[in-house]
Amino acid sequence: MAETSSNKNNTLIYIIIGVLLLGNVGLLYTSFNKSSENDKLGKENDQQKVALLQARSDLDSLRGELDAKIAEVRKLGGDTTILSEMRRNLDSELKVAKRVNYNDSKKINELTEKVDFYMTQLKEKDAELAKLKAERDKFNKDNQNLKGQISRSADSLSALNAAKQALAEKVSLAAVLRAENIVTFVVDTKGTERETYEGEAIKAKRIDQVGVEFNIADNKVARKENKDFFLRVVDAAGATISDPATGGGSFSLNGTETAYSAKQSILFDNNKPKVEFRWKPVSRLAKGTYNLELYCEGAKIGESTLIVK
Repeated sequence: MAETSSNKNNTLIYIIIGVLLLGNVGLLYTSFNKSSENDKLGKENDQQKVALLQARSDLDSLRGELDAKIAEVRKLGGDTTILSEMRRNLDSELKVAKRVNYNDSKKINELTEKVDFYMTQLKEKDAELAKLKAERDKFNKDNQNLKGQISRSADSLSALNAAKQALAEKVSLAAVLRAENIVTFVVDTKGTERETYEGEAIKAKRIDQVGVEFNIADNKVARKENKDFFLRVVDAAGATISDPATGGGSFSLNGTETAYSAKQSILFDNNKPKVEFRWKPVSRLAKGTYNLELYCEGAKIGESTLIVK
């Protein structure tokens, strides 16, 4: 009887122990599952945190790339409207990214998609920028070639102008008339003419007028037209005797107004026309040697001398 009671007690103890063991196993299982879920959730949070930080970093890098591209496009003279709009949108996205919580997986995914979108846009702009650079390089090359052509043309034109100038100078020089058969004579108060000879001295009292006559040498280059001829009577001191009362005046000689003693207008027809001056001094000439210089069209065409004693 006592043995039966003891067996029942043992059985009860075993049942209690079993129940306790099952309870512990259940607690262990529940604790394990909860730990696994926490680990999984922690890993997901870490991944979302990395994704969010990466999205922020990528957006910031993209903003820097956009700034560089905008500056380059402006330098190339391109349109930066679209790039500038993207830059403003990126600023807005960065502000949003800084407010996103690590647990907001939806927002993080949207930011990641935005990063991919902007990267695609930038690649497209890279292609456009490369095209713009190629156009710039072609323009520079064409411009350089054009400058070379202009420089060569300018050199050719300069050479041509120099040649024309040289030819014009030769023609101008060739067109200068030349006096030939120059004869100097004096006329006394009675109207008697007397030719003077080289080295001969004429008394001043016998000189009422001084005459010079000559022919214009043949010149096929000079234009046939009325031409003005000038006589300058230059005294021993180098002064030109000029008086409006006896036909004196001034003309342009090498860009300078120069006095003359007498003037004649003759039609030059290239048939060796004869030109004659009769100059009457307002007072008796002083003793000395006088140069009788002949000019036409700003050039000296001949000269002779008169010696007065």
